[in-house]
Amino acid sequence: MRIDARERLLFARYAVIGASGVGIYLGLVWVLARIGWPPLAATIAGYLVGASWQFLLNRYYNFRAYDRHVAHQASSYLVVMIVNFGLTVAVVAFGIHVLRLSTFAANLLQLPVTFPIAYLANRHLTFGPGIIARLRGLMRRDAEGGERR
Repeated sequence: MRIDARERLLFARYAVIGASGVGIYLGLVWVLARIGWPPLAATIAGYLVGASWQFLLNRYYNFRAYDRHVAHQASSYLVVMIVNFGLTVAVVAFGIHVLRLSTFAANLLQLPVTFPIAYLANRHLTFGPGIIARLRGLMRRDAEGGERR
């Protein structure tokens, strides 16, 4: 499979935007943990601020995805974020309680798990045709495949 120059550029921009969002996220987690916030509360606050930053930059700068209304994209992004958030909290909790890592180290641990999932989902669902359109396409293909048998 060959990846064209545009796709490589989108991925590179997504990674830079992601890194800036992660910087905001981890910086906020670190500050909040240092001032006494509970570890998971610091994680939630950092995650929400970093994720909002990434949505705005990816929509308006990286993907320049104006085919769908921002509210529809935001709802798709929210679904992706909720799934990724659940995974983030699970990995962070595992890191803190099982591996006995610091809050900061446990948050670093989750990044290689959640980044690829978020990229693919956002590229193809949030800033692509959307979750509903993708599901309709899959159902249409299944129905057509079922008729051919």
